[in-house]
Amino acid sequence: MDRVNLALSIEKQKSYYARLITHEQWRAHPRLAELYGEEGFVKTEKDTESHLAYLAQALALDSPQMFFDYLDWVKVLFSSLGFSIEGLKENLALIRDYLCVYFLPEGAPYLEQWLTLGIGLLEKPLQAQSSFLDPANPFHSIANQFLNALLQGDRLTAFQLIQDAIAAGASVRDLYLQVFEPCQKEIGCLWHRKQVSIAQEHFCTASIQLLMAQLYPLIARPSCNGRAMVAVCPGNELHEIGLRMVADFFQMEGWHIYYLGQNTPIHAIVEYMDKIDVDLMAISTTLPTHIWDVEQLIHAVRKSKGDDSPKILVGGLPFNTYPDLWQKIGADGFASNAEQAVVVANRLVNSN
Repeated sequence: MDRVNLALSIEKQKSYYARLITHEQWRAHPRLAELYGEEGFVKTEKDTESHLAYLAQALALDSPQMFFDYLDWVKVLFSSLGFSIEGLKENLALIRDYLCVYFLPEGAPYLEQWLTLGIGLLEKPLQAQSSFLDPANPFHSIANQFLNALLQGDRLTAFQLIQDAIAAGASVRDLYLQVFEPCQKEIGCLWHRKQVSIAQEHFCTASIQLLMAQLYPLIARPSCNGRAMVAVCPGNELHEIGLRMVADFFQMEGWHIYYLGQNTPIHAIVEYMDKIDVDLMAISTTLPTHIWDVEQLIHAVRKSKGDDSPKILVGGLPFNTYPDLWQKIGADGFASNAEQAVVVANRLVNSN
């Protein structure tokens, strides 16, 4: 079995595999049921399915590093929660053994190597994580105060900091890149290390989204440069702040924006694309397991639009982490942030 078909097989059957593997792990350790009950079983099954999903996506892209990075992320999360890394290692060993022996023996050359290496990497000590709030950032003080206010649930103080910065001459571009972006990344890291709750993370994210909406009158331009773009997070992708920033930067440059936002079904995007004429499609995703959706959307749009297909620009955490990923899935370009997105887009559309 080739690597891509192996990946598709795992992705298709991941829920089934996860249940059987979780049953085996809990059968071998009856004490788990006593300690954690049914809720614990369901969480273990969900975690196992996640391990399989990331393995499948990494296999499809021929990127073992993507899978190893995911395991490192899980190790940090489990350590923050006080969970045993030994339990994680045992779960991965069961995934390896069940896939190689019972489910997909024809994929053993890949599975044996990747999972064994991954288990070994879990033995390494945790690496210290640096803050995204860089002291060299000229807006570091504002960003630090802004984040602290949000973490304390003080939205009014956070908003006043931004209003004062605007009054002092700060541009919306600066605030997006030097305050909102690093703060949003820092919030994600704090949640990952379980230093803030999901509720706090949602409050901070919602507050930044609201503030961006309030700043919109400073962004909108009355005239258009003749270019148009559609911006979307396809499939189940729920993280849209980065995409919103990109759309606003294009708005400031005079582009007409069709903003579709998060969690948009691929068929709905394609249908909408048939009704509009755009020069560019900007696609954003945060989770590597959603690369399937990005690639499927690219193929679907090009099949539907043919020679009239717009240039396709991708961005988000996976593309920042793996610089050649955009080429693997067939995009026309990649940008690491909103400012760079405008530069790359202009180059792409002007090359026609």
